[in-house]
Parts: sequence; C-alpha cells; structure tokens
Amino acid sequence: METPQVFELDLLRQAYSEVTARQLAITDEGSAVQAIGGRVKFVESSHPNPKITCPADLALAAALLAPL
Repeated sequence: METPQVFELDLLRQAYSEVTARQLAITDEGSAVQAIGGRVKFVESSHPNPKITCPADLALAAALLAPL
C-alpha cells in the first residue's frame, strides 16, 4: 500500500482515540480505521507514488523525475 491514505478528519481522530484507549497495535491510518470497524477502500494507481524514507529512496525519486 502506498500513501497518501485519505480519511475524514473526524473519523481519523476517533480511530486514533479508540486505538490509544484500547492500546491496540496499528501500523498506519488504514489499520487504525479498520481496528474500529471502519471500511478502507484500496484504489489502484496507474503510476508510482513513492515516499522517501531513506537515502536510497532519493535515487528512485530522482530517476522518476528525470526527463526522458
């Protein structure tokens, strides 16, 4: 799953409040919403949407942005 993950603010606040109160382990916004019974919809993308979390990711981003 790639980011961004998009949720209505009130739902996300409720999800984080409940998982914190119940001390549930979550990995991201989607798992927080699922943990409180919310529905998560996956949308397939026709192009990459990488996130940069380590130095190696910068090279990938640079390659994607380079002119052809």
